[in-house]
Amino acid sequence: MSMATEAVSESEKLAAELAKEYERAIFFAGKLIFERERWWDRLLHNETANQIQRRLQFAGLPMVILPVRVLE
Repeated sequence: MSMATEAVSESEKLAAELAKEYERAIFFAGKLIFERERWWDRLLHNETANQIQRRLQFAGLPMVILPVRVLE
């Protein structure tokens, strides 16, 4: 567990630490999928999971983004 103001870089750091301890680790994140998307949903629920996935892939660590449906 960790606390930081920058979620992406802190997640990358934690993943690297875990990958040292567990060599076959796979990381998971969720992406909100709204039934009826509004313009502010993209603004409020940004692409954090995609940014983390991109950094982990370049570091050689696997990550999967799973959809999380948000119903009205």
